[in-house]
Amino acid sequence: MQHISRLRSNKVFYVLAACCLVAFVAVQAHAQTWNTVWSETFNGAAGSFPSTNDWNYNNGNPGVNGEWENYCPPWSNTAPCSTSNPNIYEDGNGNLVIRAINNGGTWTSGRMDTSGHHDIQYGRFEATMILPNGPGLWPAWWMLGSNIGSVGWPTCGEIDIMENIPAMGQYTIQSSTHGGNGWNTGNQTGLSSGDWNWHTYGVNWWPGNVDFYVDNYQTPFVSITPSSTGGTWEFNNGPFFMLLNLAVGGNWPGAPNSSTPNPAYMLVNKINVLQYGSSGATEGPYGGNAATIAGTVMAENYDTGGQGIGYNVTSTNGTDNAYRSDGVDLETASSPATGNDLGWTAAGQWFRYTVNVATAGTYTVNFLVSDGSGAAVADAFHLSNSSGTNLSGSVSVPNTGGWQNWTTVTATVTLPAGVQTLTLNQDAGGWNVDSMAFALNSSSGGGVNLSGIHVLHASYSTGYVVDDLAASTASGNPVDLYTANGTAAQNWNFSNSGVVPVGDYNLAVLGANCMDVAGSGTANGTKVDIAPCNGQPNQSWNAVPSGSGYTLQPANAPGQCLDSPDWTTTTRTQLQIWQCNGGTNQTWLVQ
Repeated sequence: MQHISRLRSNKVFYVLAACCLVAFVAVQAHAQTWNTVWSETFNGAAGSFPSTNDWNYNNGNPGVNGEWENYCPPWSNTAPCSTSNPNIYEDGNGNLVIRAINNGGTWTSGRMDTSGHHDIQYGRFEATMILPNGPGLWPAWWMLGSNIGSVGWPTCGEIDIMENIPAMGQYTIQSSTHGGNGWNTGNQTGLSSGDWNWHTYGVNWWPGNVDFYVDNYQTPFVSITPSSTGGTWEFNNGPFFMLLNLAVGGNWPGAPNSSTPNPAYMLVNKINVLQYGSSGATEGPYGGNAATIAGTVMAENYDTGGQGIGYNVTSTNGTDNAYRSDGVDLETASSPATGNDLGWTAAGQWFRYTVNVATAGTYTVNFLVSDGSGAAVADAFHLSNSSGTNLSGSVSVPNTGGWQNWTTVTATVTLPAGVQTLTLNQDAGGWNVDSMAFALNSSSGGGVNLSGIHVLHASYSTGYVVDDLAASTASGNPVDLYTANGTAAQNWNFSNSGVVPVGDYNLAVLGANCMDVAGSGTANGTKVDIAPCNGQPNQSWNAVPSGSGYTLQPANAPGQCLDSPDWTTTTRTQLQIWQCNGGTNQTWLVQ
């Protein structure tokens, strides 16, 4: 049911016998326990209508496709609608009735949707229905991307689970997909029993697959993939909402006539939405606690819940499952990466991460990635929120020359404060990821005013402070950790650096030199020393709230933090920069 004028020129029709085996294989590759996430059984009293907690009701002529009907909410008495002759109601026998009525040449009908109530990404969506038949009638059971309000149609994507028009014949339905740049596919099949009684019309929607079926979800009659569309693929970008309607007239079905039933009835017995995963499994942060942002989110710490809940993969390939039992695509990472990285990337796969954002604002995200495919991977991945909004834009991965040769790629995201779920969407394969380091940009309003002289205590051991080794003024002298003694070499004068607004500081010591990232390095382990104050980014430190203190992040290396190696308590240990990870060895008490 296209949202705007229907495109017909490039429909592709598939023969049922030729396509079923391919589609069946796709389903079996994803086989899991199906868990109901929402259902509607229409068990209300006769004359009632489904709850507005679940459904929205359209009003008026939609002004698309040349359609004739005026949609009427069940409570409307505004002409041509009438509550005494409603277009949508429950019959008291467990059925929803949507009926089209000819009121002296003016047709009324019903359309309802779950937008804002049940917006769901991926799973099995099915409705058991009896369809009307007659000239000009156009029943539809379909879905639209929930981001339609921000990106418009057809960029939001559309999944037409079931449509029927007279030209198809009484016992034939069409299932279609539509997306950006106006592409569309259309795939028809005859009803299995050759009648017009109850049938279940459904779609198995996976990342990278949209599979349509009638009555038996295990034998879809066609499988649509990105290669089928000849265009873009809008179906990994977030949740969709569901729609039911009975249209009358229009460019595709043609006009009703004297033989069109009046009223014409479309009956719906039930709707089920199921998702695949471990039975009873729920999503949650790995280890029980949401990862802190600003800080580093390790790729290996994707949410719990299993396939289809905390992650989605098309196959299991991991070689290192010692870290967690469901380590589907984990392998031991090599320095400078740590722990386990995520590999075996593939288009349509995704991993979710529950995070706790301390401060709302714009963040720079440093992704530690590698590429052993032999070529750069364009548009490799993106980060989205729980509504499916693409936060980062498409991020590409350069050719690093090996699966364990690591580099950093950067994106910018804007996040609200509080606990939320982020999804790392794999849009193309051929790369690995080890971590995602989030650093708050001070220009987003996350900066603080710490102007003045401060002692910087190590959060994990407050008896140790940041110190200018041996009270030296020599350029290149190390910045180290030392027992607190109240000397001038431990007093750091915070003054705005002028690199970006408040929140970024030069940290001067002994009146002449500033804390400096040696050689303007950006890699983990780069040493921190002092050098004549020069206002350069490697001397500009962004103070970001973290726990009871602050992290200090150099402007030349977003996502890196001033770091005490391995929580050392050995005096004269030189400090370094390292990926921000929320550790107490990167948290400094400013006093």
